[in-house]
Amino acid sequence: MRDSSIRSPVAILAAWEARARGRVRPAPATGKPESCAARYIEARLRDVPVLVPLAPVLEVIPVPRLSRVPGAPDWVGGVAHARGKVLCVVDLGLFFGSTPVVRRRRTRLLVVEHGPGLLGFEVDEVLGVERAPEPLPPELGFGRGQWLSRSEEDSAGLAPASGGRLDLDAVRALPELSPPPR
Repeated sequence: MRDSSIRSPVAILAAWEARARGRVRPAPATGKPESCAARYIEARLRDVPVLVPLAPVLEVIPVPRLSRVPGAPDWVGGVAHARGKVLCVVDLGLFFGSTPVVRRRRTRLLVVEHGPGLLGFEVDEVLGVERAPEPLPPELGFGRGQWLSRSEEDSAGLAPASGGRLDLDAVRALPELSPPPR
């Protein structure tokens, strides 16, 4: 015979949820709807702080085990399988003519869709997500054709130590990253 004072795990969880919902206070209204377009991923690339728009980034992941691609440019770190698609890893340090990103525990890939597959842009570290600062820092330029929007460079060939914005949509539109014709 079952004791009526013993509750099922489902009933206990439902009671906890009801109690938690009763304690939640609504967030204060800011007058502006929160959108991905107004948020940035704060990352570090070769000791340069960069802000990357959140909207095109599907996910941020640790660097998976990569397979090298024979004959690929040196900035292609390799390929991996991610979520049923081919993930091509781009070392942003080498891509922009500097030194490679040193893979450590904190190294991450900013994954974006690209043609039939995915591109993973390798950065030294992701520090978090933040709202767009006022005023926005300038867009970084790394000397790659039409993407060049800022000519100041430091000794590493990247950008000023103050950092700036890194537009992944502009980077993935470069001819070097065009998907192969089918």
